[in-house]
Amino acid sequence: TVGPMRASPSTTSDGGLLWCILRAKTVRGERTVALPGASVIWDGQVLGRTDESGFLGVRLPRSHAMLDSLEVAAPGCLKRTYMVYSSGDDYRVDLGSGLNDRGRWPDLCFDQAILPRIPDAELLEGQRIALDPIGPVMTGESAGGDEGVDLNFEVARTLQGYLEAAGAEVTLTRGVADAPTPVSRLKGIEKFGAQRVLLISHSGPPAFYHNPGSSGARTWCQQQSWVWGETGAGKKAPVGEDARYLLRQSSGTAMLAQLGERETGLTPAAEREKVRREALALYQGIVANSSKPDRLGALGFRFGTAQARGLARVDGALFVGLDRDGRATLPAMAPGIHRIDAEVDGDQMWGLLEIEAGKERHVSDSDLRPYSQRGSPSLGLPDAVAHQRYPDEISPRTRTVRVPDPLPPSGR
Repeated sequence: TVGPMRASPSTTSDGGLLWCILRAKTVRGERTVALPGASVIWDGQVLGRTDESGFLGVRLPRSHAMLDSLEVAAPGCLKRTYMVYSSGDDYRVDLGSGLNDRGRWPDLCFDQAILPRIPDAELLEGQRIALDPIGPVMTGESAGGDEGVDLNFEVARTLQGYLEAAGAEVTLTRGVADAPTPVSRLKGIEKFGAQRVLLISHSGPPAFYHNPGSSGARTWCQQQSWVWGETGAGKKAPVGEDARYLLRQSSGTAMLAQLGERETGLTPAAEREKVRREALALYQGIVANSSKPDRLGALGFRFGTAQARGLARVDGALFVGLDRDGRATLPAMAPGIHRIDAEVDGDQMWGLLEIEAGKERHVSDSDLRPYSQRGSPSLGLPDAVAHQRYPDEISPRTRTVRVPDPLPPSGR
């Protein structure tokens, strides 16, 4: 694959063109295997996808950058971002935790892009889900519209990333600046063949609504209400009926998620946290309603009041808010080994926990350890492989949590 890409300084005999050869891998059991179809991104430019052997070769024009970013992303895996530092003809790729991959230009040969798989990657495989973030001028179904248009769209976009990482096909009924009519949105939903339709709104107290007479949608609402309280997004919300157009006319199972009125005065960071909490709760509700209970496990956080209103992260992507007692529960988790990250008494901590089907696993601060301790003795993996499989997204020197956004929709 040949494509334009900005690279680090070097002098070559063919006009300054360089070669970048990258191999993407993932972990299967305790072995690393090729990862085909991974997207490779350099400083925001998508270069292409790896072939069936996990390789991508790109011819690069020379530039004068001293610092570049190299990203590798694939569906069902956590995105990895590497910083490439150049000094003259030498370069080093920072793998984190003090590990580096070094070489010399004009060739960048990198085979340490090891992406950990998300245990939830096949939970929603084969499902087609339509997300309908209600906008301010969609007055065909509620007088006065919905003032939470941006919040609705951000929740939908974040939820889309979670759902696609779990194997679902997802469509949004509008863009960030669009306001299509209910009829045009329904046409798009039916053309997509959505099996499940979720309307998202912030124009009233938290509640979940379904079309009268739809037993499947009522069950979904009831499970979502229970999950809403379990995940710490809010208290268990009421369930009711609503006869608006999309709920009545959609051929797929449809629910209106009323997530509470938009709060004023929130900082951008607090609003992002709110978006992630709500998207996580909706994601867990869909998984709980889509999978047989005996296929799932549960993860309970029990950190105590010292960590009240704190935050934890699961598998580098799922953002969990703890309640005033330092507790939260994710009731719909895929069995397997999951990584937990949290801040405990001002220190960044992490741990690996195995969740079994049909059982709830509790995690407390005693199950975690400081970031300064590398490796994964519970899996018997060497430091380098353990680090790559469960990459540190929090620097032990800064105590600053960098929560990665979900993977963007393909083609957008």
